[in-house]
Amino acid sequence: MTILVTRPEADAAATIRRLAARGYRGVSAPGLVVAPVPGWRLPANAAALVLTSRNAATCLASQPDLAGPYDIPVLCVGDRTADAAREAGCASVRSAGGRVADLHRLVVDTCSRDGGPIVYLSGRAVSENLDETLRREGFDARRIVVYETEAAPSLPAEAVAAIGMGQIDAVLFYSPRSVEAVSGLAAKAGIADALAGIPAVTLSDRVAAAAKKAGYRHIFVARTPQESDLLTALDAAVKKTDTKRGD
Repeated sequence: MTILVTRPEADAAATIRRLAARGYRGVSAPGLVVAPVPGWRLPANAAALVLTSRNAATCLASQPDLAGPYDIPVLCVGDRTADAAREAGCASVRSAGGRVADLHRLVVDTCSRDGGPIVYLSGRAVSENLDETLRREGFDARRIVVYETEAAPSLPAEAVAAIGMGQIDAVLFYSPRSVEAVSGLAAKAGIADALAGIPAVTLSDRVAAAAKKAGYRHIFVARTPQESDLLTALDAAVKKTDTKRGD
């Protein structure tokens, strides 16, 4: 079974390793590229950092004021983001388990409204304005943009060939923007119809809605926005597809 992985390149490599452990072959087809934003700085009195993506955590490693391990609390949306924060040198890291709503609750339960700024490190485009929600609740919450994403110039030749020859059994989508970007690049390569016929396995209902809008006809949704549940949904999608093929 061959699975198309639409994450940015660095994240795709880790996903392809996890797919291999489950017996799948992964093919990278990043729809978006990630570019760090230079020159950002944390407030000197920051009380905690809030992260909703691995990309934001990775940007911590390039922050010159935070070289080496440091003790400021770092609250992360999920386990993969938490792992990336630890790899970046963070010593006090907690995971909310995978949902922004749970991360919001973790901030409310663990942070003081008068203990200093709660700094939300994010990409330029966000699906939820967590900082605005926290400010309405009395926190000194500030958002700092540390990276931005843009559409890749094209899909890799290997991915285009595999899609065109019907060799892809499912495609993994992690965000609405990646659905839009990959679909646009597929149209540019002349393989849009072939791609839309492949089962799409999505991280959330919002991603599924974007896939439906883009014309994907067979959509499966992870139970929670965790990659482990996305891969479980992939197993179900592959099993269902195999059953239909055998009929």
